[in-house]
Amino acid sequence: MRGNSAAELLADARRLREAARLTEARAACEKILQEKPDQLEAATLLWDLAFDAGSPGAATDWLNRAIAADNGVAGFHYMLGCVLQAQQKTDDAIASFRRALALDPSDAKAHNNLGCTLEAAGNLAAAAQCYREAIGLDPSMAHAHYNLGNACRQLGDAKQAIQHIERALAGEPAHADWRSNLGSLQYEQLQLDEAISNLQKAIALDPGFDRAYSALGGALVFAGRVEEAGAAFGKALELKPSRADVESWALLSLHYGMGENAPMLFDRHLAWAKRHARGLPRATTHRGVGQDAGRRLNIGYVSPDLMRHPVASFIEPVLAAHDRGEFSVFCYSSGGREDDTTRRLRGDCDYWRDISGVSDMDAADRIRADGIDILVDLAGHTGGGRLLLFAWKPAPVQIAWLGYPNTTGVPEMDYRLTDAVADPEGETERFHTEKLIRLPNGFLCYGPPREAPEPGDVPQVAAGHVTFGCFNNLAKITPAMVALWAGILEAQPGARLVLKAYGLASETARHALRAQFARHQIAAGRVDLLPPEASIAGHLAKYRGIDIGLDVFPYNGTTTTCEALWMGVPVVTLAGKTHVSRTGASILGSAGLSAYVAGTPEQYVRIALQLAGDADGRRALRAGMRERLRASPLLDAAQFTRGLETAYRAAWEERLRAPP
Repeated sequence: MRGNSAAELLADARRLREAARLTEARAACEKILQEKPDQLEAATLLWDLAFDAGSPGAATDWLNRAIAADNGVAGFHYMLGCVLQAQQKTDDAIASFRRALALDPSDAKAHNNLGCTLEAAGNLAAAAQCYREAIGLDPSMAHAHYNLGNACRQLGDAKQAIQHIERALAGEPAHADWRSNLGSLQYEQLQLDEAISNLQKAIALDPGFDRAYSALGGALVFAGRVEEAGAAFGKALELKPSRADVESWALLSLHYGMGENAPMLFDRHLAWAKRHARGLPRATTHRGVGQDAGRRLNIGYVSPDLMRHPVASFIEPVLAAHDRGEFSVFCYSSGGREDDTTRRLRGDCDYWRDISGVSDMDAADRIRADGIDILVDLAGHTGGGRLLLFAWKPAPVQIAWLGYPNTTGVPEMDYRLTDAVADPEGETERFHTEKLIRLPNGFLCYGPPREAPEPGDVPQVAAGHVTFGCFNNLAKITPAMVALWAGILEAQPGARLVLKAYGLASETARHALRAQFARHQIAAGRVDLLPPEASIAGHLAKYRGIDIGLDVFPYNGTTTTCEALWMGVPVVTLAGKTHVSRTGASILGSAGLSAYVAGTPEQYVRIALQLAGDADGRRALRAGMRERLRASPLLDAAQFTRGLETAYRAAWEERLRAPP
């Protein structure tokens, strides 16, 4: 070297970097590399400087020269791989990391980064193996544990995912995003107390972390802490107002305690649409409009829940019963997951489209290309809903149905399907942006689970006391409901109450609920709190211990009410003034059990106590319940679907009569 030695120049470069004199530090490194291109330490420092400056590509020329000078240095290939990875040149990055590992198989960082690039290329299983190799070489490598945790999560191994992310945080606890992802994963696994704790820690590390606030809101809803959830959603939206999905989540959560406040809820839905659904380029022409009104129509159903989910219990019988001579049935699945239920649903439709991960614009183009005449949304503002897709107006007729108990607020949604009980004529129209279509046989058609056990005898016979039960989620159990149930227990000495919900996996939630009953002088021993069951058969079997079901208010149960009835359990419901508080009345009416619909809290208590005092009547009801249901509109898929198709045809004809 001429002038200063390489060692002196390298020391100068390091001092300059520490002093943030990056241009001079870079010049010092380049001077070394001009004389000796394969000087590893200088190349490494220059590579660090390029990443410091946010321009990793600046190191590419020097790294290629270094490799040309000495192709056998693993570090050069590793650094080039990192540059290519940062430039999203995935295939080239994979090749560079593999060359580095061929030269030095003990490099844990190269294994980890190769895993990241393989994951980016969609080879998740190979990526997970790379992360395991890295951990085998360096068990303390936090990033490899975190990456393996995320890979395990995507591969469906939640237990391993949690273990590895926890191990990562044990080594590097200051990562807010790691902490938030751990909390979100624990929330999915119903480890609610742990999830809430970790999400709160993530927020403490990064108070501007909107995704941590939104995930916290979801976990708090499941734990029954609805007011706290609302505050968390509000903070997430304050930080990022464009999060339409979070505002939808917040809208849904409002129904738990304020489901009777129709004007407020309507205004909030209008505000959502104004913020998120206005100004999108909507289609003005559609294929098929102007053609023969009586032709075969293309019906499209859009849902994230075409899997084991309550929505599937109501859409499956309809898909199977559609008249294929009159309708061609498309399903647009946006959930991104499949199971045995998905495979059955796929077999019940003519065309299946997976739109998970597809943008709203591209999904709208797909729907238009399919020539859909009537597009039906099954999710509304529930998780994974695609209402913004409907704002593009990809179909000439668009209808909301089934998954959401209120208006969508989206102007491009033309109709909403309901019935005269859930939405009495003249009572709720003013709180909808959609035109209401009241189906003649109720707005729901239930398909009982194949795994359901037999109902058995009334449990009072073996237990010696009446057992009331409610299997609705904790967010629906308001303090007013607890007070009402406490009154029933007080009036029925010896009776017990069984509550079962996902949220009861939380010790904090169980303690809070017991405290509520204690304030009404109900002993803890009279209220059983059950966590969720892993299987639908196990879940339904718990109804064999229930004599009388108690519905919630103002957000009535839907699937839980149908499940209880199928298991021979009569359900008492309290009907209010809005759809969300009249769903129970609609279901019981379809089942021929309107006698169990109360109009006031006092009547609700009276009906429950009358049922409790009539063991013989309940035994007869339980023994004949399934036959009763099979003969009712609630389970008559053929009759229900003919009514639904008549509604579809009427909506289509109305569209044809409308001005262009």
